[in-house]
Amino acid sequence: MSSPLPPIIVCGYGQVGYRVATLLLRADENFVVVTDRSRTEWMRPLQENGILVVYGDARDEQVLIEAGLMDARALIACTSNDLTNIEIALDAKRYRPDLPIVARLFDQNLATQLEGTLGVQQALAMSIVAAPAFAAAAFGDHVASEFSIDGKRFGVFRINVSQKDEFVGQNLKQFCESLGMVCLLARRVEGELVLNPPSEFLIQDGDILKLLGPAEAIHKLRPEVARGTKFWTETETLRKSISPLSFLRFFAELWRNASREIRAVLISINLLTLLSVFVFSFGMNLSFADALYFVITTVTTTGYGDISPKDASVWLKVYACLMMVLGSASVAVLYSIVTDYIVTARLQQLVGRQKVPEKDHVIVAGIGDVGYRIIEELERMGAKVVAVDLDGASKYFGTLRNRVPVLVGDARDRETLKRAGVEKAVAMIAATGDDAVNLSIGLASESLNPASRSVLRLFDGNFAQKVESLLNIDTAMSASRIAAPAFVCGAFYPGSVAAFVLQDHLFCVIKGNCPDPSDEWQSWPLVILANGKVEREGEGIGIRIAARGLRAIQTN
Repeated sequence: MSSPLPPIIVCGYGQVGYRVATLLLRADENFVVVTDRSRTEWMRPLQENGILVVYGDARDEQVLIEAGLMDARALIACTSNDLTNIEIALDAKRYRPDLPIVARLFDQNLATQLEGTLGVQQALAMSIVAAPAFAAAAFGDHVASEFSIDGKRFGVFRINVSQKDEFVGQNLKQFCESLGMVCLLARRVEGELVLNPPSEFLIQDGDILKLLGPAEAIHKLRPEVARGTKFWTETETLRKSISPLSFLRFFAELWRNASREIRAVLISINLLTLLSVFVFSFGMNLSFADALYFVITTVTTTGYGDISPKDASVWLKVYACLMMVLGSASVAVLYSIVTDYIVTARLQQLVGRQKVPEKDHVIVAGIGDVGYRIIEELERMGAKVVAVDLDGASKYFGTLRNRVPVLVGDARDRETLKRAGVEKAVAMIAATGDDAVNLSIGLASESLNPASRSVLRLFDGNFAQKVESLLNIDTAMSASRIAAPAFVCGAFYPGSVAAFVLQDHLFCVIKGNCPDPSDEWQSWPLVILANGKVEREGEGIGIRIAARGLRAIQTN
């Protein structure tokens, strides 16, 4: 492959490096790979496309110079070691202070510091880049990407238009302005692809639209995809709060938390209360309703005085005195049950024992770097989360157990999954560091609740494609494949905040106004309004969308 532009240097050819190189190949970019070792099958696409591979340690200055450091357009340090990537960046900056550098770092605090002090254009943690895609996949395959700009959450969503949609026949201007979204790409049913379609584009049955905007907009347009999200949770909370069943559930919860002794006392008091209704009904010649009214006013120590046993027999007066004592005891027992419930709930929070939700939650198995970031994303989305960790040895265990229910156990075990409430869960996300374990978790979850979504983290992107197509798994994703667009776009645009691939096009969301690196890129401005809506013009935060086509290549 020949190109008049200087090369991009890719240091490290592991999972991330391979995916970065694949994207650069598809974009017909000139680049050089620096690696000390790699899998043979991964080298074949480079050899077939004439890509220069420099074998050696990228921390060696001479190796970088041999790779074309002095003329390079950018450098992507994506080895699996933070210190190695930092050292590569330091060496490159010493020779080329102006060189744009994108570095892969696991420690996000360190990444933020390096962006400020070392002048690294972008320092990316793969777990943070990939986590939004995993979290979004728990609620369906309609989400291509999710990201934040100045604290506001946005997403790129797919809409499959059908005849029943009331917006069929509308133009994009009417449709998008009603939602506060913009259309990045449209695909006609016959296959025609329209990038950045104009406002007068008419929506037809069978179209596929890729929309960018706030998540709340898509949830209102397609409520069925909102189950388990903040929109769904808030709606369900409101519905339950006005339902009589909510009171029954509350009292049932009080009863479950009461000790056996308190339950026995309360049952005895209720039986005596019922007996007293009959005693006063016959002893004072009262109707059943009046007797019930008198007993309740006595037991609750209300005592209106309209019904009184002052003219009754002595034994009935003595019984009434006992009823007054019974009333004080019943109030004390009731207070003790409520107090016991509150104290127990508070103690469980203090020791990190959160209650597993009854339904519509997401289970995350494996709370390593990726799993923890996925849980953070789910919390931002307002979802209910249950975490499962094999042995409780995760560095995030103590932090998480004060925020979400955390179970210790093997998520491949059916009993562990049942304790996590998998039978009523929205989705299971298997995010451990072992592909075989994640596959086993996904299959176990599917067997217990076929209606829930199974999302698997698989290191090998090709294996992920096979699992998704051949097994009964909803989504199998490679974190490196998800993260690769962010590394590539970070090398081209310093203000890149999100990157993703749609319909063989690489898209980049850029904050601010950056020039396009070459004529192959198309870009257009958008505005985020104060209310979070995205428009083509107006007053607000300026962003740009940049896109370029990708060719198909044969990969392993």
